[in-house]
Formats: sequence, C-alpha cells, structure tokens
Amino acid sequence: LYSGWRQQQLLSRLMPSITDESQKQMLVNVSKSFAEGKTSLEKYVSTVKDLVGLRLLVDAVAIGKEKEDLTVVTSVPMKTKQWFTVSSKPSSVPGLGAYASLTSVDIINQLTGNSRLSKARCNDIFWEAVWPRLLARGWHSEQSKDRGYFTSKDNIVFIVPGVKRFSRGELVKGDHYFDSVSDILTKVASEPELLEFETGGGEIREAA
Repeated sequence: LYSGWRQQQLLSRLMPSITDESQKQMLVNVSKSFAEGKTSLEKYVSTVKDLVGLRLLVDAVAIGKEKEDLTVVTSVPMKTKQWFTVSSKPSSVPGLGAYASLTSVDIINQLTGNSRLSKARCNDIFWEAVWPRLLARGWHSEQSKDRGYFTSKDNIVFIVPGVKRFSRGELVKGDHYFDSVSDILTKVASEPELLEFETGGGEIREAA
C-alpha cells in the first residue's frame, strides 16, 4: 500500500485536501523518506495522519471501493502523478537525507555542531525534522501577500501558536512570526524545548 505507484496515488488523493504549501512539501518529503527506507512505517503513517486527519487518510485508501481500493492486488497500476523519485544512491554524507528520523537531541547537535551547515542541508533539516515538530506544537504557515503577485516557498511566513492571522504591520518578527528558515533554526538552537515532541505513540509533550 505505501510503496510504488500506490504511494504516489495516495499522495494524489491527499494533496487536494491540503491548502498549506509547506504541509504539502512535508507530505512529499516524508513519503520520499519512507520510500527510501529512512523513515519507519509507524512514523510515516503517524505524520500523514497528523497532516490530513484520520478520516481523509482512510477515504484516500478507499477500502471497499472496487477499482479505487489501494489495498486490492492488481497487475494493472493506476496512472498517477509522480510526486517524487526514489534515490537508490546512498548519500556520501552520513545522515544526509535521513533527517526525518532524527531525535530532538540529534537536531540540536546538527545545528550547534562545529561544522558549518550549507543552506541546502539547513533546509532539509528544517522541512524533514524541525517543521513537523513545530506543526505539532501549534505553529502554522501562510503565504505572505505583500511581496508581489507570484507566490513561492520564499514568501512563506511561519507563525507561532496563538497568532491566528499574519499581519506584518501588527506582528513582531522574531516574536510572532519568522520569514526565513535560518531564523527559526537559530531560535530552535537557543530554545531546544520547542522540539519536545514525540511521534512514536502519538504523544505530544508541550513545554510549560
């Protein structure tokens, strides 16, 4: 069910229910990580369930719905969009590409270690390991509308729990919102308690 064309078809069914671009990217990232054997089935299912909800996940699998049922064995795969490609080449850098399985301590060690992290590596750590934890703690993201007509991932603002809607004029950058991955990683490195979150048993431990 969670491999090959079935996994790609599952994503195609789930994507329309997600409006947040950062959550869509996270769904693709964790799916790719699972397909490459870097994320456990338990953690993968838990993350997908947290993103879309149990009901939508069950509906997407479509058990009992004849040709739409992803659990039915068939020799004819459904035509579906390829959301990602699986890399068969092992990384030359230990741990690179496997950040989704990092513990909170591992993440902090990566961020505060002696070696300087590249922008690409920082982005991987953020999307695969840090952002899922922040989402679970009540953070959310929005597309900033005051940087021009075209939207992109560069226009995403990340908003702390308790703030319902983004307003650059009313909110304080660094307190109420962040507009760069590097700024959030700096905050996380200085406040490790932001990562206190467990996925294994579905338990979330909030800081006091």
